Amino acid sequence: MANEIILPPPPAYLQNYLPGAPINKDLTENVGESFPVLSIRSGKFFIRFQGIEKPYLDASGRYQSPTIDVVLLRSNPVLTKVWYIKGYQSGDRDAPD
Repeated sequence: MANEIILPPPPAYLQNYLPGAPINKDLTENVGESFPVLSIRSGKFFIRFQGIEKPYLDASGRYQSPTIDVVLLRSNPVLTKVWYIKGYQSGDRDAPD
């Protein structure tokens, strides 16, 4: 593969640590979402941060906003399609199959 990067073996003192070994577990312990996630359901926007989902409100803070201002910096030049065995279930937070 043309984009493959070959790395040298790690130093001897790190060779006992493989992906998933305790060194990696220590680094990811108690780590969760660190940035808000924007979603849309039934034409309304929601923001989920640290496991709490709230409706995205307009500038007055009283009404759920039907629009959101965004700036797109880049896009994927290649059309991407993904197929999952288990279909979409509204409200499902589990990772796809």
